[in-house]
Amino acid sequence: MRHRWLVVLPLIWVFLPVNSVAQNWSGVLAPARATDWSQAGAAIVNRSTICATLNLTTGSSNASANTAAMNAAIASCGTSGNAPAQTDNLVEIPAGTWYVTGITIRTSNVTLRGAGPDQTTLIFTSYAGCNGVPTYSAICIYNGDGTYSGYTPNTATWTASSYAQGSSSITMSNYSNLRVGNILVLDQTNDCSSGCSGFPGDTGGMYVCSDMTNCGWSGNSVDNGRSGRTQTETVVVTSCGTSTLGASCTSGNITFTPGLMAPNWSSSRTPGAWWGATYPVVGVGIENLTIDGTGVSTGSNGAIVAWVWGNGNWGKDVKTIGPTSGNQIGTHWLSYIAAHNTVRDSYMYGSNPTSGGYGVTWGYNSANNLAQNNICQHLASCMISQGGNGNVFGYNFAADNYYNNGAPNWQQQDADHHSVGDNFDLWEGQIGSGYAADGIHGGSELLTVFRCRESGRDPSLSSGAPKTQSTTAANIYSLSRFENLVANVFGTLNYHTTYQTAATTASSNGSSTADTSIYVLGFSGARGGVNGSFSDDPKTVTSLMRWGNYDTVTGTNESSSNDTTGIRFVAAENASTAAGYPGLSNPSQTLPPSFYLNSKPSWWVFPNGNANTPWPAIGPDVTGGNVATVGGHAYLTPAANCYLNVMGGATDGTSGILTFNADTCYGTSSAGTPPVAPSGLSAVVQ
Repeated sequence: MRHRWLVVLPLIWVFLPVNSVAQNWSGVLAPARATDWSQAGAAIVNRSTICATLNLTTGSSNASANTAAMNAAIASCGTSGNAPAQTDNLVEIPAGTWYVTGITIRTSNVTLRGAGPDQTTLIFTSYAGCNGVPTYSAICIYNGDGTYSGYTPNTATWTASSYAQGSSSITMSNYSNLRVGNILVLDQTNDCSSGCSGFPGDTGGMYVCSDMTNCGWSGNSVDNGRSGRTQTETVVVTSCGTSTLGASCTSGNITFTPGLMAPNWSSSRTPGAWWGATYPVVGVGIENLTIDGTGVSTGSNGAIVAWVWGNGNWGKDVKTIGPTSGNQIGTHWLSYIAAHNTVRDSYMYGSNPTSGGYGVTWGYNSANNLAQNNICQHLASCMISQGGNGNVFGYNFAADNYYNNGAPNWQQQDADHHSVGDNFDLWEGQIGSGYAADGIHGGSELLTVFRCRESGRDPSLSSGAPKTQSTTAANIYSLSRFENLVANVFGTLNYHTTYQTAATTASSNGSSTADTSIYVLGFSGARGGVNGSFSDDPKTVTSLMRWGNYDTVTGTNESSSNDTTGIRFVAAENASTAAGYPGLSNPSQTLPPSFYLNSKPSWWVFPNGNANTPWPAIGPDVTGGNVATVGGHAYLTPAANCYLNVMGGATDGTSGILTFNADTCYGTSSAGTPPVAPSGLSAVVQ
């Protein structure tokens, strides 16, 4: 594993430009269409010395007293500021079922750990307000700063000697209240903010548009970016006249990490920045417990666990339970103006069956977060990007698509882009119902889906009817451009009958074949339809790179252990002639195992399953797989094996809440042993 490392801090991470060192995707993706995804996630610290053991009392009437005891222990064991330290600040929650109210964690470098999700359960009777920002959660890890995209008291414009990808040095007009280690949100003016019918000024490149009458179905209600400045990148300040973590800036000459990702930063777009005055919460771990949020209602912007202005925090071996009716929680795990956080080896069950019932949401101006090796069950969507960049969703499994918002037979894809401005996110190794880059809150750019198995049709009946609408393996809407779909396995045998339904003009007027197509591309509305004045977008199709994917429509012998007829290395689909940011003219057909991992991970284990499962487990170069009717090109991943063969889960929605413990599925790897340091950076110890 290559994506994070454990060191004694304080230190500064100095990243080399993203394309100055070889990337796993080199030779497959064009450099302008990719980034260094290995840097996503937290430096997880395996704390072992107990700072405090909680003395809790059973019964719902003791929720307030239990919460007071927990808050006191967290406050006394945690520290303030600075990056995650290798300190043994461990708060132990004993086995048992304990009622609590909403918890807000504002101290850093502390782990809240139970005896295991099958032994320690916290039942929440109310939520924490995350005061100052418009979100709520059962556990809010929050520095208390009220800054968000709708209230930005600290702003600046900036210039750079180079706006190229990988550049990490700018000069800001203002640096008041900015510190080394602070999260900084960079933005620039949109291509169009009002009167955008027909996408005026569109030359075929990235087209960032926040006129939600003409560029999306509804308003930018997800708080991504300032008004008219919805393309953002969230970075961490590494120096500004000083490089001491936590120190106030003494200069407007700012360096940050990671470097610029997008290829369209320009002085002509009036680059700007905004930030909070308070140092982020860092190094907080939530581990080895069950969080029951069924008694909590946060609304569509809320979560069971939220990181707000947090950097380098994590959750692992956690079972979260959401309400399935009545109360509503928007998502189980939420990143809100936060960076380098991780959710791994965890299990999420249950949501209200609406469009906001998500598993993990990397959004609201968040970047470089990692959701890895998780299980989603009975949710509307599993892994969703909602206003962020450089985030990674790796090797997650989704079953039982639970969506019944007036249309019980409607499928909501388990992997989804859902906000204007999403860019450079990666979905890898996912197994689920489908991938969507939707048009509800605007378009996205430069997203990548690699080695995923998307069936295009979830077999669940839990919403009350078979899924027959929006049953598409890959649905990429208008204004979602320059996407990369590489080495995926798409479709359901004998259900999908059409390879592609695509918009060819700005008003293609929809298609009757969308529900049974592998790909639905470039339409403004759902199911290959038109939505109001929002135009269709043929450039979504022409800018899309498809390479080495297998699909059940093209395939002719899906029952074989190695059906090569459905594998498409087709030059006409490599986007090499696309305007703006073309794909490679001759991409390699030798594909790496991963775009963000450098070797087979330690959690690649399969109790009760196929112990010889190869890594990678999905793709055109995989043979003999144990996923049926896809030509042998897919095996169950560890999370899928855990759900099906260890937990005994069913894909049709009949399982109910299951017993879960990550050690049972993945062995001692769930303890979080630190991986090898990533290449392409150096550490300067202060």
